[in-house]
Amino acid sequence: MKRSYHSDVIISFQLGVLQPEILQQVPSSTLHNLKQRDLAKLVGTQQCLINEKNIRMVKDFLKHKQALKLAKAAYLAFNILKTFTHTTNAFRKWARSNKKFLVEKIQHLVLYFPLNKSLKLFDISSQAYHRWKNQVNCKNSLMHLCHKTHPFQLCSSEVANIKKYLSDKSLLHWPLASIYYQMIRQSEGYMSLSTFYKYSRCMLDNGMVPLRSKEQKKKYNPIRASAPLKILHMDITLLKTAENQRLYLYILQDNFSRAILSWTLSTEYGAAIALHNLKKGVDNNQSQKEDTMVICDDGSENKGLVKTYLEEQPSMQKVIAQKDIVQSNSMVEALNKRLKYHFIFHHTVNNEKHALQVIENAVNDYHQQPLKVLHGLTALEALKGQTPDKMQFSDKIREAAMNRPQINKQNTYTACS
Repeated sequence: MKRSYHSDVIISFQLGVLQPEILQQVPSSTLHNLKQRDLAKLVGTQQCLINEKNIRMVKDFLKHKQALKLAKAAYLAFNILKTFTHTTNAFRKWARSNKKFLVEKIQHLVLYFPLNKSLKLFDISSQAYHRWKNQVNCKNSLMHLCHKTHPFQLCSSEVANIKKYLSDKSLLHWPLASIYYQMIRQSEGYMSLSTFYKYSRCMLDNGMVPLRSKEQKKKYNPIRASAPLKILHMDITLLKTAENQRLYLYILQDNFSRAILSWTLSTEYGAAIALHNLKKGVDNNQSQKEDTMVICDDGSENKGLVKTYLEEQPSMQKVIAQKDIVQSNSMVEALNKRLKYHFIFHHTVNNEKHALQVIENAVNDYHQQPLKVLHGLTALEALKGQTPDKMQFSDKIREAAMNRPQINKQNTYTACS
């Protein structure tokens, strides 16, 4: 009885990969015939047939172990790339969300390909790969890292203190940097500002603490004084009471310390009130002897009496923002916004008397906030002569970092999962 052979058998024989047990059952004359067979004559298989060149290439791969190893590595890499390209266009974002999957695939890939070249293929650093590979999901750590294997992360008590300060209702309107310095000043924890930001953002993103407004970044080169009372800022802002009464808040601010030198609330708008507030701020700081620049806008409240007064003062120079200098009067404008949006607008101001009380509390609260730009000093401390020192907490932060590994290694948590 004449046998007919499946096309797969014919193709496998021509490729040289036909199983020995099947090969033994085929007569030699038939094998010779199959060897000469033109596969292109098989109807319906023209599109999937392998040409002679590709057949030789596949044979070579099958004969040489190293070539076959490279082919398997390339195929595996192709499948990994195909997976994430269909998942997202941003590979880095995808990789962070699929660390476990990617590490498993790379571990398979290194069986055929060197690790450094495998990582280079996916643009992953060796440090990141080993960090992902050794990562343990620890429920007792905010960063999900075991305290014993990653002892340089913050201690649980330090994390709890950050959460306590971020959840403090009286500090919800404070910037993160002010909360950071307040925590350090009260000796509740020592760490770098960047570390504090990292843990704070994690808590905010996870909903562990109440959300707060984000600080706006400066978009230009601002004017800065080298000492207190050398540059002053004047401005006026409008407030409305619940009874729809219009109130004008006049503010004089020191550029170096950010302190509010004087403020006046009035139902009137004009140069007379602006001059009164300016004199009050100057008189309250009699130590001012050097030349002083007074920056204001070109509004009518800064003309007339104010202009005449400043022209009569040999040590004071009036400067119009964005006219006499390229900078705006943004420092005091930002202060107005900060007072209003972080404090005043959180209260229902009924009338002028109530507004006076609310603004006084707002100014006192502002003067208690440690400021990032002053490296943890308050505005009044800088105004009184204390020098901002970026390194003032460095020793304690370094000491806390040295003690942290020992504390974390001695924790009594149950085994990490």
